[in-house]
Amino acid sequence: MSGTAIHRRKSLRLLQGLARACHPLPALAVTVVAVLLGLGAGIDGPRATLLGAAVLTGQLSIGWSNDWIDAARDHAAGRADKPAAAGEVPVSAVAAAAVAAALATVVSSLSLGWFAGVVLLLTVST
Repeated sequence: MSGTAIHRRKSLRLLQGLARACHPLPALAVTVVAVLLGLGAGIDGPRATLLGAAVLTGQLSIGWSNDWIDAARDHAAGRADKPAAAGEVPVSAVAAAAVAAALATVVSSLSLGWFAGVVLLLTVST
């Protein structure tokens, strides 16, 4: 197997592990509900898209932070359903993804205005 093929396989495994670690179904459900509520409240399409980005990145940061912070405890408990604890993805990769998502959440949330941004950031942080 060539070096490129091996690199692709490792990259694919990393992406799959990160996808599982972010708790994708709840993250998607919360994002869809938030966007639908925003549209129902009268925000326009571009602003609803920005709202969706802020909520989605917030949900990703929560999911990845959970796997990152609890990795040692989850590993000790034998949690095979947690990618970082099971060794499917390096804890450092989950940590980096959590930090990147949190930064994206701050930027996209505050892009909605200071009040909406603060409300979104408070919901992510609690």
